[in-house]
Amino acid sequence: MDGVSVTWGEARRVQEAGPQQAWWPQGEQPQWARVTPSDLVVAAVPGDDADAVELPALWRLDAYDEERELVTYELCLASVDGGPAGEPTFVCRDAGAVVKFRDDLTFETGDDAQPLVAWFTWLQRRDALMASEPRSDEWAGDDVDSQLERAEADVVAMGEQTALLSVFDSVAAIREWVARLSPKPLVPFEIVAFDAAGWLEAKRAQDEDGLLHQYHETSDDDPSRIVVKWLAVKPDVESAQTWFTTADGGVGSAYVWGYSEGGGQVSAFAVERALAWGEVAPFVTDEFADDVPASRRWIAVRAQGMVSGIAVPVEDSLVTVSTDADGASFGLRAEEAEISVARRRAEQDFRLKWARWFNTDEELTRDELARGVNAVEATMKELA
Repeated sequence: MDGVSVTWGEARRVQEAGPQQAWWPQGEQPQWARVTPSDLVVAAVPGDDADAVELPALWRLDAYDEERELVTYELCLASVDGGPAGEPTFVCRDAGAVVKFRDDLTFETGDDAQPLVAWFTWLQRRDALMASEPRSDEWAGDDVDSQLERAEADVVAMGEQTALLSVFDSVAAIREWVARLSPKPLVPFEIVAFDAAGWLEAKRAQDEDGLLHQYHETSDDDPSRIVVKWLAVKPDVESAQTWFTTADGGVGSAYVWGYSEGGGQVSAFAVERALAWGEVAPFVTDEFADDVPASRRWIAVRAQGMVSGIAVPVEDSLVTVSTDADGASFGLRAEEAEISVARRRAEQDFRLKWARWFNTDEELTRDELARGVNAVEATMKELA
């Protein structure tokens, strides 16, 4: 947003007219909302009318950030008429740093300059979602004392993060993102570029009729032995949707999960849509080739030492990486983006609807309890 400027006079006129304009956030607010338009605090506009100024703050809003920290956001005027309907646009700042306008469901990033309603709705929704997920710092910390305290109380560290793969322009960037969840995992993931089309062509040449997706897991009787099961659908690398297709015509996922009791040795694992790594190895490289378009990029993933892994198309795939039991349990799940986003949106909407119930810091009123119980009973009757 460097170089974008307005005059103090323009900023003052936009600020004074704001609440009376169509672009001002207004109307009935969502029942779950913690912040409303009345919480927008007017910022001082001190300059002379003719003087140019870059991104003057017109309003401030206190709301939770993605770490559930209460921060003061500044809504700064970027243009007086740059919006889709000729309305003013704003840049949001947190302690001077520009906040990225990123969809928390698709992980796609839009222009930093957005109409005021867009920024307000974005901040309002995230604030409510974060408020419904109270977190305690009681067991936090990576130092030795904190780890010993958790061990004595049988408390383990866990974490999860999700991203749209296409936002990364290299395999190295994907590796760095995965590593952020657990900088020192007991068993690190191996992530490489994968020639999926070449692999499938070679497999079909060997046994076209018998080629089906596989599921691999360690045997309960003998952990050193791999149990192979067949999924009744043939691999198709045309798109994420065809790759993740299930036998009943739906869309599933691919995942790799492992457990290590220490020393980097995997004691149990499970892989859905599994590929035998010995067959994958001839078709992998450390990085995407320059002549491969972004729409045809794939990665292959395994935990180091595993004989099985998964393949994931970069385009239209959402990946979730998770750890549990202080990193002993680790997993990576890939899903077709559209299906995953729809599910995540429904989950978020449900969480927002019952936000105060999820938040153990909130004390529900008698009326809220009665309405909630009635709503649950009505839903159960519909499902009966």
